[in-house]
Amino acid sequence: MRNVVSLSLLLILPFSCSLNVLIFAPTLSFSHVAFNGNIAKELVERGHTVTLLLSSVDDTVRYNASSGIEVIRVNVGIPNGLLTRSLWNNPGPYEDASPFNPAIFAKLMRVSSIFVRACSELAKKSDLVSHLKARDYDVGLVEQYDSCGFGLFTALGIRSTVWLSATAVYRLQPEAIGVNYPLSYVPELFAHVDDRMSLFGKLENVLVATVTELVSTFYSRAEETKMFKRLGVLPAASSLRDVSRGAHSIVLNANPLFDVPMPVSTQIVHVGGITVPDDVVYHLDQIWQAVVNQRNDGFVLVTFGSIAKTRDMPREMADSFRAGFAAFPNLTFIVKDEGVLRGQVVRSSANVVRTSWLPQLALMAQPQFRAIITHGGWSSILESLYVGRPMILMPLFGDHAKNSQVVRAKEVGLLIDKMRVTPTVLINSVREIIENPKYAANCVKFGSMLKHSSPRRSADLMEFTVRRAAKMAGAQTRWQTPQEAFLSPLIVKGFDLVFPLLPLLFVLSI
Repeated sequence: MRNVVSLSLLLILPFSCSLNVLIFAPTLSFSHVAFNGNIAKELVERGHTVTLLLSSVDDTVRYNASSGIEVIRVNVGIPNGLLTRSLWNNPGPYEDASPFNPAIFAKLMRVSSIFVRACSELAKKSDLVSHLKARDYDVGLVEQYDSCGFGLFTALGIRSTVWLSATAVYRLQPEAIGVNYPLSYVPELFAHVDDRMSLFGKLENVLVATVTELVSTFYSRAEETKMFKRLGVLPAASSLRDVSRGAHSIVLNANPLFDVPMPVSTQIVHVGGITVPDDVVYHLDQIWQAVVNQRNDGFVLVTFGSIAKTRDMPREMADSFRAGFAAFPNLTFIVKDEGVLRGQVVRSSANVVRTSWLPQLALMAQPQFRAIITHGGWSSILESLYVGRPMILMPLFGDHAKNSQVVRAKEVGLLIDKMRVTPTVLINSVREIIENPKYAANCVKFGSMLKHSSPRRSADLMEFTVRRAAKMAGAQTRWQTPQEAFLSPLIVKGFDLVFPLLPLLFVLSI
């Protein structure tokens, strides 16, 4: 009986005590850091100790963490502005980002080389590594775009990891745990296709998959694996891919109800909407309240994220937007424009207001809010759904492509091709999104589904996943991983049955 009680205590303990959690987050962009920071905030509010380790690959990304979160920002030797210039030049955000543009491959290689360099510099900081190792973390959390965290966690002796994605799922994550995503109907994160692909769409999907896997698997992860082997962190026969296979769970800032159908696993956890505050009452100051109330038909937000600058738009594209706005005198267009001094709200025409910073969530919570014109970032899409308002997306780069296809397929918004923006295209899109009630109705429907898709709130599910990972620290995860993770593609497809039959078929044919 005493042994049974002791075992019960061991099982309950990780679900009742405070955990020591390390979150590794390179500063790729504000939205990615904010996603990690929000997870840290929710864990701290539930009594855990959290360290947010920011590898400063981009010095321009600023993040003010909530109280109670220990933030360690590490200078990893990346020159000021290098990542931003690499991400948003050659091609720029408003230029051709098609996967058939050879410059895209070169860009991905440049960006990956920055992460490899940052990882090398971080791993060499022996004082920091020793300091973190002494903290004896229970669980490590790392995002999908850099494998460095797995090597770092191994060096720190962290036995339990959770693999994050601030976006929808990145195919290399589920494939590491044995869940195959067929390219014939599951879109790549960077591909401009949905799950009903034409022959040309499948070609694009395969091309995107090939390019991203070449860069991620055969360059950045391979180089970081070599580096950790040289430091004695990884044994000769191991790799960062092997370490990532041991992740307890993959946590996605997505929801299967608002995505294309695809294979799933008990190891994949969806917490879509964790970045969207609920039950919050927003108040606008007098300046913004006056802007909101100015036009009878309400207002439209226009923002292209924290990286793409409105001021960098080609003149022809900017002129098209101005002409489109002028066609709707009873709508106010609130434009995020980094050229305006911070804190100022400038009226550039009768119905256009420009500002360098938007109280976006507070504005979206107003009843006068009609729609948003944006780039297709996942956070803005989820925020729009939660308030039940439609969107017009002009995807720029990266996961914007796949995100926008989901929005189009679910009929919660419209798409604009950034290479074909004209006043007519913009006017027709705004008129359709404002006058056709189906888009707002679908947003309300999907917003309600996302809010009530689980008996648990996303933040509670996130904490449960971290606690469960801590409970299973050191345990083998292979028992819950499909064998596909450990077999060659030929065996998975059954080709190993063909070769033994060839001699028999040859004999029978004689």
